[in-house]
Amino acid sequence: ARAPTQERRRQLRAQHAAAAALCHKVGMRGCKELRNAASAYWHNKGLSAADLERLGTLGSVLPALKVLSLSGNAAHPDGVRLLAEGLGAGDLPAMTHLILSDTRMGDPGAAALATALTKGALPRIEVLAARDNGIGDAGLLSLAQALRLRPTLEGLSLAGNPLGDESLAALVAPPLKTGALARLKRLDLDRNQIGDDGLAALADCIARGYWQQIGR
Repeated sequence: ARAPTQERRRQLRAQHAAAAALCHKVGMRGCKELRNAASAYWHNKGLSAADLERLGTLGSVLPALKVLSLSGNAAHPDGVRLLAEGLGAGDLPAMTHLILSDTRMGDPGAAALATALTKGALPRIEVLAARDNGIGDAGLLSLAQALRLRPTLEGLSLAGNPLGDESLAALVAPPLKTGALARLKRLDLDRNQIGDDGLAALADCIARGYWQQIGR
C-alpha cells in the first residue's frame, strides 16, 4: 500500500521542482510568489514548450492571476497548444487579460485554446491578444465559437494573422447585440487576408447597430 503513496509523493516533488524552476526562470522567488501574483508580464523570457506546458498545469492553483502576458516566447510552435491543453474547467478563474502575441501558436494553438475556453477555463476573460501568430481561417473558426460564448469579452487583437473571410464571417455572425460578443469594444484585424466578403460581414454588423461602443 505504501508504494503508490511514495510514487505520488515523488511525482509531487518533481512537479514542485519544475514549477519552482519556471518561477526562477521568469525572475520570481518561488511558487508562493506566483500563487499570489495578480499579474505576470513574462515577455521574451525564452520559455520553452515544456515551460508553457508546466504553466498550463498550474491553472487551478493561480486564483489571483488577472493578467498573463507571454508575448515573444516563440521558441517552439507547440508551446501555446501544450499550455492550453493543461487547462481545465474553472482554471485561471480571475484572469481578465491573456496576451499571447508572437508565440507561434498557429491553428493548433488556437484550436487548443478554444477547447480550453469551451471547457470553462478563464471564465472572466475580457481581453485576448494573439497578434502575429500564423492563425488562419481554421484557427479562428475554432476560436470564434468559443469566444462567442464569452459575454465578458471586450477586446480581441488578431492583427498580423493570415485569416480571411470565412473565419471573420463566423466570428461576427448575428446575433451580437445582446448575445455573442455583445460587449466587444476593440477588434484589431490589421495585416490579414480578409477580402470583400469578410468586410461586408463586418460592415453589416456595424450597419445593424452592433458594437456601437467600439472605439469609445
